[in-house]
Amino acid sequence: MNIYTVYQAQRTSPLFLPYGASWSIMIDGLKSVKSSLIGFGPDNYGVVFLHLKPVWLNTTPVWAIQFIQANNFFLNLITTLGLVGLGSWVALAIQALRRLKGQTEATVPAAAIFFASLAIEFFLPPNPVLLGTQILALIFWVASEKHLFKDIQLHSFTVRMVKADDRTQRVPEHSNGMVYGITIINAGVLIALFYFLSRAIAGDAFMFLSEIAGIKNRGIDVYNYQQEAITLNPYMESYRRKFSATNMTIAFALSNAKADNPDKDKVPTLVQQGIQEARVATVLNPPDSTNWVNLARVYNRERTNGPDFAP
Repeated sequence: MNIYTVYQAQRTSPLFLPYGASWSIMIDGLKSVKSSLIGFGPDNYGVVFLHLKPVWLNTTPVWAIQFIQANNFFLNLITTLGLVGLGSWVALAIQALRRLKGQTEATVPAAAIFFASLAIEFFLPPNPVLLGTQILALIFWVASEKHLFKDIQLHSFTVRMVKADDRTQRVPEHSNGMVYGITIINAGVLIALFYFLSRAIAGDAFMFLSEIAGIKNRGIDVYNYQQEAITLNPYMESYRRKFSATNMTIAFALSNAKADNPDKDKVPTLVQQGIQEARVATVLNPPDSTNWVNLARVYNRERTNGPDFAP
């Protein structure tokens, strides 16, 4: 499934950052003590790429592309999470290799999928399909090793220690107030996380619907879907960039419409909204040059389209 998703059945060719450039960026990041230890942040590779991009890349066909991931998982991991992140991955891999000894038949499928995902990471950048598969395989692997928990049984609100002869030794009676308190706190945290996560997922869904509507030339639906996505998740600068471009596109179409078109009066409002959304994107993530390029394009489009675009 992962290979099919990446290569899309040979209909398109995936474009990866050249290995030499990924290696050069990783080495430059290791020159600083702080970045070598903890990296530049899990979602900041695109910004790091703009700062540490090797000069020779400008002589290649991909000179104008801003890459947001390294060539493979490990170069991306070291750059974004540093040696601490790499050490964590290595520790996980070593521990998994140790658990291979004495595997039962029930654990083999999950273990095989887990190690297959590790192998794929040597060749492909990180992506949700690969990481999600790896996490699920690890969870099922641990869950299938029931012999690991032969000395302890976990129940709803009690813990019982089990001896080798299967005789149960009850824990002395005690108050469960702390258990209930922690449970309530955890439930509140989970509810809050689910709420914000569901809004983020719904925002992505509306942005996907806007893309489909754009392919079908339904401009009003594109506008409405993107507006709904921003309402659900106002902190995504990519949403703001797309919405600013949508406003400018609709304004341009209306400015070229017939004089008796009643919607021509909306052109200044759309232009102003396009500028505002582009500005918000630069505030949400100032280091990302994509936001500033988009703002420059919006201003340039306003300037080159005459008085009809005056906000």
